[in-house]
Amino acid sequence: MFHPSKKTFYFALVLGLLLQASQPLMHAQGRKDAWLKKMAPLMKPTPFANSSLGKAQGQMIKVISVLERADQTDGPKPNELITRACETYPGHGPFRTMITANIVEQAYEEAKYLGLFDKKGKFEATVKNGPNVGKRIQFEYIVPPEKAPEFSQDIANIRIVLTSQKRQGKTLDRFEKIHLLKLKEIQRETRSRLVLHERESGHMLDTSFSTPDKGPHFEKWEASMELAGEATSSIPQIKIEARKRSSASRSNGEKLAVWVKVDNLSDIPTQVSVHCYMLGRTERKRILFNIGHASKEVVLLPRDVQQMLLRSRPFPSMKNHVADLDQLPKKERGKAKFFVRGWVVRVEHNGKVVASGASMPSLLPFADEKFRELNGLP
Repeated sequence: MFHPSKKTFYFALVLGLLLQASQPLMHAQGRKDAWLKKMAPLMKPTPFANSSLGKAQGQMIKVISVLERADQTDGPKPNELITRACETYPGHGPFRTMITANIVEQAYEEAKYLGLFDKKGKFEATVKNGPNVGKRIQFEYIVPPEKAPEFSQDIANIRIVLTSQKRQGKTLDRFEKIHLLKLKEIQRETRSRLVLHERESGHMLDTSFSTPDKGPHFEKWEASMELAGEATSSIPQIKIEARKRSSASRSNGEKLAVWVKVDNLSDIPTQVSVHCYMLGRTERKRILFNIGHASKEVVLLPRDVQQMLLRSRPFPSMKNHVADLDQLPKKERGKAKFFVRGWVVRVEHNGKVVASGASMPSLLPFADEKFRELNGLP
């Protein structure tokens, strides 16, 4: 049997060895993050536009110069660094990121092969290695602007060539034709991501107050309601989509947020109230309770779609309530914990449910007010 002091010694020894072994990994990750901070601002996606070669050329020189300095100091590999830098921007989809990383890596490898960097990593346009020593290089478009004007300022469409070997004429070879197809795919991907982003995050209703938002949309709805007359009393056909937008965190005030989209499939305008019940369960006694009931009055034109973010109360404000539910003694109340069980969305028209949804099927009964009342639930 070990003496207590020996146990302490061996524990400290093992802990020290583990910490010592982890230091190189932590240091390596720190170096990668430092290079990412240098590279990320250079990889901000350029908008599709007709421009001159100079802008893309200047950006490419800065990018491959950072790659050279990273290589000289045992930094991350070129493809890895470019990929991570692209991924910091929503405008870079997976396909655009892959093509950009490949083109930049090819340009960097070509620059290395030709000896275009001095000892300090500075880029120069004169060849210092190989059979073409002393010759000049230039950047050129892989696909000319005449065939891909939207990519005339994008580094995913430029390359390094010897001045004496620059493109003659506008005919594309096999590689260039394939690259043109890739550029078109990048454009499709970027536009589809933009549409998705606008659908999910654009035109959000203001849920800081529960009444309908005023403005041009409300005025159009009022005029539409007047024209529709008695038809507005009929039950509308409503479709909803809902999902968790974000968990509680410091950045959002420690609130759970649920994204809800309400779609009026009817040909008549209508007004509905959207209710979101967010449910939690205590850690000790596993008691179900209400961590948030957010609601919003929504006015809808015929075939209209509206979106909103509905949020719970701040999680820290519920600690005392959780402690009461779990009947914790005074000395343990500060340790009260709960976890999110899920959420339920209920849409009403003149007090009647016209649509409902939940994070999981077993929670759907909570959309029924009578069910909650009879079962003593939130």
